Amino acid sequence: MSKLDVVINKSAVGELLQSAEMANAIRPYAEAIANSAPHCTVDETVLRTRVRVGVVQKMTHDDMENHTLLKAVHFQ
Repeated sequence: MSKLDVVINKSAVGELLQSAEMANAIRPYAEAIANSAPHCTVDETVLRTRVRVGVVQKMTHDDMENHTLLKAVHFQ
């Protein structure tokens, strides 16, 4: 068997994780979850090591009782 060496360009991977392209790649998943659960918005944040796109829910009593955001994530 041949020995395979893989070299990862860490700075390029870091730039990719913080790029707008990565945010655009994961934003549709967050929007789909936000659209299937009530009172939700999509929040995008660029952190030190990566970009984060999350779903924020304005909680109501019904949402806390029925776990609507959790159900929206599991049905995607």
